Amino acid sequence: MEWVSAAEGQRFAEIITSITEEVKEQGPFPVEEHRFRLEALIHTFKSEQARWVLGIERMVTEEGNVYGETLDPDQYRKFVLRKLIDEYEKSLVYLALKESPQSVREIAEKVGMKVPHVADLVVDLQNKGKVTLSGHEGTVTKFAALG
Repeated sequence: MEWVSAAEGQRFAEIITSITEEVKEQGPFPVEEHRFRLEALIHTFKSEQARWVLGIERMVTEEGNVYGETLDPDQYRKFVLRKLIDEYEKSLVYLALKESPQSVREIAEKVGMKVPHVADLVVDLQNKGKVTLSGHEGTVTKFAALG
């Protein structure tokens, strides 16, 4: 990720040229193979949390909070990255549950995360009203996406 201000047109052009060259070297992207994760990325960047955290950079790094305190730009970028990863992981879980009701273990297998972490994400999504308890299969609890 690169941060470029509106006044850095030349730098922006150099970054885009460099990225374009790297992409060309990689060859065609297998979209179908990665469709689920791409949908999760799109879902992430449409989320209110992602838009909010990306939109406050100037305020927290230049203008400061109500006490005039500012955050170091590198600290802010680390915060943004952590928040976006968290939102992306929630998007993966949510989209898995939109496909069908699943247990935490089934979700973890689908998205490639550890069961305890997925359980935490499911609880968070439940608290936000995006996931609900769907039922049980024997002793296994199933969850489903709302909306």
